[in-house]
Amino acid sequence: MGRSEAASAPAAGQDARFRHFAEDLLVARLPVTVYAAFPGADGRWLYVSDRVEELLGFTAQQFLDDRGLWFQRVHPEDRDRVIQAENRSLVAGFHYAAEYRMVRADGRVVWVLDDTVLEHVAGEGLVQHGLLSDITRRKRTEMLLAAHTDLLGELADGEPLPEILSHLAQTLETTSGAALCHLEIDAADQREAFVSRADVADSSPVRAWKGEELRVPVRDGRREVGRLVLRYPPGRTRGPADDELAASGARLAATVLERAAQQDRVATSLALQEATLESTVDGILVVDATGRIAGANRKFAEMWHLDPQLLASGDDATVMSSVLRQLVYPDAFVERVQELYSNPTASTFDELHFRDGRVFERYSQPQRLNGESVGRVWSFRDVTANRRLEREVREQTAVLERLSRQHESILNSAGDGIYGLDQQGRVTFINDAGARLLGLPREAVLGRPVDDVIRAEEVTGDAGGEASAASAVGSADPTTRLVTGRTVRADGRVFDSERIVAPIVQDGGVVGSVVIFRDISERRAVDTMKDEFISVVSHELRTPLTSIRGALGLLAGGAAGELPPRAHRMVEVASDSSDRLIRLINDILDVERMAAGKLRLRPEQVDVLRLVATAVDETAPLAHEAGVRIEVGAVFGSVWADRDRVVQTLTNLLGNAVKFSPVGSVVRLTVVAGEWQVRFDIVDEGPGIPTDQLEAIFNRFQQVDASDTRSKGGTGLGLAICRGIVEQHGGDIWATSAGPGTGATFSFTLPTGPGGTRRRSAGDRRRVASSGSVSTVLGQHRPGTTS
Repeated sequence: MGRSEAASAPAAGQDARFRHFAEDLLVARLPVTVYAAFPGADGRWLYVSDRVEELLGFTAQQFLDDRGLWFQRVHPEDRDRVIQAENRSLVAGFHYAAEYRMVRADGRVVWVLDDTVLEHVAGEGLVQHGLLSDITRRKRTEMLLAAHTDLLGELADGEPLPEILSHLAQTLETTSGAALCHLEIDAADQREAFVSRADVADSSPVRAWKGEELRVPVRDGRREVGRLVLRYPPGRTRGPADDELAASGARLAATVLERAAQQDRVATSLALQEATLESTVDGILVVDATGRIAGANRKFAEMWHLDPQLLASGDDATVMSSVLRQLVYPDAFVERVQELYSNPTASTFDELHFRDGRVFERYSQPQRLNGESVGRVWSFRDVTANRRLEREVREQTAVLERLSRQHESILNSAGDGIYGLDQQGRVTFINDAGARLLGLPREAVLGRPVDDVIRAEEVTGDAGGEASAASAVGSADPTTRLVTGRTVRADGRVFDSERIVAPIVQDGGVVGSVVIFRDISERRAVDTMKDEFISVVSHELRTPLTSIRGALGLLAGGAAGELPPRAHRMVEVASDSSDRLIRLINDILDVERMAAGKLRLRPEQVDVLRLVATAVDETAPLAHEAGVRIEVGAVFGSVWADRDRVVQTLTNLLGNAVKFSPVGSVVRLTVVAGEWQVRFDIVDEGPGIPTDQLEAIFNRFQQVDASDTRSKGGTGLGLAICRGIVEQHGGDIWATSAGPGTGATFSFTLPTGPGGTRRRSAGDRRRVASSGSVSTVLGQHRPGTTS
């Protein structure tokens, strides 16, 4: 190591040589660069130690030879500041210290501390004597710490993350002396790049860089989330300090990303919390440990009729005053609040009653942090509607219980047995009469399958054709049915029974059934006695009546000589009465045979035209006498039937129509032939039939007007006989009328072949009659199916 000077004059003496040798030895051992120079940008260097080459990459001789070299190597951004510092030292004193950047010969940037004193030298003027120290590591550390603080401050202030990362890139570029700092961050679905200088096109420094490049991964734990790239100008080499700076910058970038993610999570959590509080049906109030309002949601303000700005103002006294004015018991409210604040760990749940009739549920829960109470959360829920509903439910329940007791009393007072079934066929209730008929206590019946407790034998149904009692009560058919048969008591005794099964319909579906049943053993016995009596009387009367009718005929024919006019009239009256009585007895016998199922039919394939022609011929004299015309529409097709019985039915219906039609009117007979059945319609212009009697007129001895039997000469059994004949053929018969004065239509169907048709129930007949859509319902009726 040696010393270089501007003048190389020989040493003045031996002492000077020893002194210079000692100075050189001391300077060589110092970890700094020692120099002497004239002040100013173009000041000539008078002396510099060899350490300068280690610091800046230039030899001491180069600085001594090139008077502008030092100022050229000062960083361009720091030159003005360095000259200003020198100028201030010339004015204010003879000592100054400055920190600035210099560019080494290899292009690297180093920070130096320039500590200088000024000295007047004879013949030379002011001379700087200074020490240059390398403070690059310290300076970079300080800048990174400052950047760390600034970046986190920007995050806290809500600066966008891209701007913060760009600021970081600028800081790293300035600190490292690189030409460009480039941060690549891997986002969820793309890679985002942040460069240190916005005026540099991304394609130029990033994709077409010619100089040296330093890449350091940015990690979140063990996961790489990006890269820090320092790009140096051509000819610039990097040293260990650059690696340390890049690693520190990558860690700082990772810290920024982590803090930003934390802030996003916190912001999301707060947003979710706020959304939850605002979407809840409860009013929420938060107070601190001293009881002051810390926050509330909008629902709380709405429920308590408070201005949100008043809540945010911190005027707790005004808020409390407004709250207390609304309550029925304000003193109790204040007392309860004071109790809770005297016991910070207590929770509470109670109700608040308002002057306007509202009712709130109030719940209070203490909030604790690290074992210490930090406040309390109050929640309020408006339960006014719930309380009103509960009150109404209690009142309705009391009414239902009272009605239930009344219904139970009514059911138990009924003489018929009544029980209910659910969808699974279990008994849900039974009255006292039903339990007595079964011979079982109610407890043994309720909840059990009906087949286990109510056993039926030899069941026969009504027109609906039920096969068994069990199927009748368990069916999902929404029609009411009548089922007759025999029921077995618990002790094994059997009695004749009749059941009416009514479905329980809810929401369009059958959810159960109600069954009314009775013991008809005595009625069956009476009916049997009545049938036997009628049969015996009818047979016993018909024989003498036949003789009487024959004798009267002989008398009327002159067998005993010519009778006087008055006697002849009396014989005619007696003869007509005998004929009528014989017809009545014959009708009674027919009805009884039908009821007993003993009416014998001889069905065959019969042409409909022959049936109609025969019936019209037999009715024509009666029509001529009544002044009524019979019209027949187009007739075709054939039926599977007993010819004489069908003619009897047509004659009966045509005769009724003629008898009840006014003079000069028309009775029309039409035939509609379908694929599976033929329908006959007899339409008259008579007095009509009330809609409530359209079904009843087919019963025995039933007529619209009781005087008709006397005035029209009927027996009251004709329509009952017609129904029996038609139904025994497998057909159906019904009447339609719009009411009195509108005429009536009697219709019946017969099968076209031996398969037969299943008849509709009485309810179906009523529906058809009331709707008037007979042709639609019956036009394509198939044997064995319902229409």
